[in-house]
Amino acid sequence: MKSTRIGLTALALVLAGTAFAQDAGPGPRAGGMPGFDAFDTDGDGRVTRDEITGPRAERAAALDADGDGRISLEELKAAHLRAAEARAEAAARRTIEMFDADGDGLLSAAELATRPAPTMMFDRMDADGDGVLTREEAEAARARMMERRADRAERGPRHHRFERGEHRRPMRRD
Repeated sequence: MKSTRIGLTALALVLAGTAFAQDAGPGPRAGGMPGFDAFDTDGDGRVTRDEITGPRAERAAALDADGDGRISLEELKAAHLRAAEARAEAAARRTIEMFDADGDGLLSAAELATRPAPTMMFDRMDADGDGVLTREEAEAARARMMERRADRAERGPRHHRFERGEHRRPMRRD
């Protein structure tokens, strides 16, 4: 019984830490810390321990679908699948929005085939612009790619994301 309590306590701490990071707001402030207002849920200008742990504990308890006081593999799997399904649906909606040329809410094979990435890559590699890719052009493109990878590795694995502003994530509301 004691090991079960320890396991649930550890799980709650992990979930609380994950939720804390997700609820931090639209992005890190100076020093990488979220804004104070993200945690001051009652708006009184002070953050209590309950304001940090309360909502997270509620989310952790909500994982216990059968109400037996314990979170099973099946319950965790169901929660992960719901989250993955929501992300997949959002990605599919964005894809339809980007490529649905006729506005019918569906993608035809022709609309989906117009995705620019493959032709953009070909155009980058075709150095002389003649519409034909030679072995030399492909090898030169590969060398440039390896150079960029080495540069990124030297600066750190996520440094390039910060340069492009991709480190900011939208605020998550559960």
